[in-house]
Amino acid sequence: MHHVLLLRSVLRSRFLLCIRSKPHLVTDKDIKGDLHLHTKATDGANTIEEMARAAIKKGYEYIAITNHTKAVRIAGGLNEKETVRRLFNFMEYCKVGRITTDDTIKILENSERFGMKTQEPSCYFTTGFLNGFLYTTQNKHVKETKCIAVGDPYCEWEFT
Repeated sequence: MHHVLLLRSVLRSRFLLCIRSKPHLVTDKDIKGDLHLHTKATDGANTIEEMARAAIKKGYEYIAITNHTKAVRIAGGLNEKETVRRLFNFMEYCKVGRITTDDTIKILENSERFGMKTQEPSCYFTTGFLNGFLYTTQNKHVKETKCIAVGDPYCEWEFT
């Protein structure tokens, strides 16, 4: 164990020396966003809204919220239901559309296909996002069955 700690210390020292010797390698204005943020829902200090406002103030182009699940015991992570609820609230906050869930997921006024007409459901980004998210949190998949672009009154995904 002592050797591991010593190696970490040496690597850290070399890394800091390298950074300090090249002060213009990366500056604050080069940083366009942050891909690892936690909200106060787990072990962070702020809400999503507060973090979004701070990112805009810094001039960031993007942020990624990476809250912990219950699998990370030390962080007071979110359970699966709470994770899904918070995601859908955030999607509504971002004006993706109003979301309801029962046996299906419905998005009213889905911004992905606003004003477009197609022959078949075509919300590919939303479908991919929901599949990835729901598979990792609930081991579920969805399939789009209704789409505003086809003429349906809302976009709808069934669990498969």
